[in-house]
Amino acid sequence: MQGACTVLGAWRRNYPADSQPDFVAGTYYHQKGAWLKAVESFEKAMKLAPDRVEIRMYLADSLQRLHRLDEAHRHFLLCVQATPRDPNALVGLGHCLFEQGNFTQAEDNLTKALAINPMHRTGTYLLAKLKVAEGNAPAALPLAETAFSLNPHDSDVRYVLAQALQGSGHAERAVPHFEFVAAQQQGQSKLRNLLEELERNPADVSLRYDIGEILLEYGNPEEGVAWLQSVLEYAPHHSKTCHALARYYRKLGRETDAAAIERRAEE
Repeated sequence: MQGACTVLGAWRRNYPADSQPDFVAGTYYHQKGAWLKAVESFEKAMKLAPDRVEIRMYLADSLQRLHRLDEAHRHFLLCVQATPRDPNALVGLGHCLFEQGNFTQAEDNLTKALAINPMHRTGTYLLAKLKVAEGNAPAALPLAETAFSLNPHDSDVRYVLAQALQGSGHAERAVPHFEFVAAQQQGQSKLRNLLEELERNPADVSLRYDIGEILLEYGNPEEGVAWLQSVLEYAPHHSKTCHALARYYRKLGRETDAAAIERRAEE
């Protein structure tokens, strides 16, 4: 990040009226979960470009994650007013209203968003969660099933699906989802420790392998594959990694890729 900060600093000095350096810094902090720094960067960018809706959206989301709901609500509302057909703005406002306890208006905005994009992952999940919170599990179930089909590796989605199944009289079907959520929470805890250790030992292939395995099982499989492939950059014939990738490729029906990566392990 030090190099990036140097570049952004020079960018600000050379173009003091340009909002982009602060926006880029904000998106970096947002991705890292550094919400206070993200808010600070986005607020600086907003002063330079108050009409840039994408900056305001990020600012609103960061404020909401800090539970500064009144401020987030104000910015989400301005986004919806500026782009009333943007499902992301409607979902953002709906999410904020839901956390404020205003279920009626939250449902209205989420329903509008899904009318525009019926396969909106966050909107579908939030509307299912809202229905569960209202005690209407049967109405939540089809939404939760759709959310699961769109995002099967998200523990929050699976937890809402489990709640909807249980509340709809399908307790047995809910069990594996509850179990997955519990296992994923343990995996995420281990993952955080591994990532911290990897910062101190970036060339440690065993750490990279363990991170890849956890992400394949309990996270985003594409990220897991990327981490496993990074192992092969350090150790091109790492046996455990090659076989883990082969198993994953076979699940996808990519037999040619699976066989090729297994041959690499045998070389």
